[in-house]
Amino acid sequence: MMSDNSVFISYRRGNGGDIARIVQEFLEGQGFDVFLDLDGLGSGHFDDQLLTQIAARRGFIFICSEGSLDRCVNEGDWVRREIVHALKTGRHMVPFVMPLFVWPTSDALPQEMAEFQRHNSFEYSHSHWKHIKPKLAEMLRA
Repeated sequence: MMSDNSVFISYRRGNGGDIARIVQEFLEGQGFDVFLDLDGLGSGHFDDQLLTQIAARRGFIFICSEGSLDRCVNEGDWVRREIVHALKTGRHMVPFVMPLFVWPTSDALPQEMAEFQRHNSFEYSHSHWKHIKPKLAEMLRA
């Protein structure tokens, strides 16, 4: 049985890793059991481990950083695979939207990802993080 306070954080390497770590530290301080690949992957097949961890956690956060969904048109893209797996397994999705992120047009994403854009998102602000971060925990617990 999965914990109500368990969450998987997904991000695009290159421009989402730093904020993923900040979100992880905040949520762990709020009592969440957080999986972030940098800490949670053991030896063996990383792909199997990632998909297992997504399915084992109630919450799924994707760090929507600038251009982070651009490569999702490629079938083998890992961000795409993670988001699609989270959708298919019914995870509680929270897109974490960074300031420079722009949602792609509906025809720019694969059909299997269309549902992702319908989820209520958390809008990040560096200058207001201290005051808005409790809202993220509330969204995950809802």
